[in-house]
Amino acid sequence: MIKVAITGTMGSGKSFCSKQFEKLGVPVFNSDEENRRMQCTNQELKAQIVAGFGSACLVDGRLDSVVIRKLIFGDGLEQQENLKKITNISKPYVISAFQSFCESHSDALYVLAESAILFEAGLDSIFDSIIYVVADEKLRIAATLLRDGISEEEYHQRMRNQMSDEFKRSKSTYIISNDYTQAVIEQIKIIDNKIKNVRS
Repeated sequence: MIKVAITGTMGSGKSFCSKQFEKLGVPVFNSDEENRRMQCTNQELKAQIVAGFGSACLVDGRLDSVVIRKLIFGDGLEQQENLKKITNISKPYVISAFQSFCESHSDALYVLAESAILFEAGLDSIFDSIIYVVADEKLRIAATLLRDGISEEEYHQRMRNQMSDEFKRSKSTYIISNDYTQAVIEQIKIIDNKIKNVRS
């Protein structure tokens, strides 16, 4: 089985692209959604996060996403260190969940894992190839503000915690230029065929 990752700059439309691969019959694992789910359901993971950041993260016994976002997003060194810390805590659990996902789809030609911080978390090393989704900055900002309800200033704060576009391009096997038109679907079909040909 070939393991493929798909990532992209915030608001680039990687989830949109993932859904197109899913329509082609590719099993898709969303690492960010799985991480959020496990933070609610996995008591061991939750306990490690509380141990690392204090009980202020808890509201009514649940991890408070608003508090955590304030801890990890921002311009300061403390936020950058906090992001690394929570990523390192969550990483083994995400990898384990992905391995289980692969086992449950062992008959697939390849699986796709979506991750917003693939390179930042050091997850790129477990994949055979990487798809990087790019989009115009104005489209990315508009999409993120609409989706997350944040300000443009907050968008740029979050972006400062991510590796450069040039680095991610250089480490990726395939690039998708996303303008949310039919051209994107065609790019995805071409990549899907290339991966399947590698597998065969």
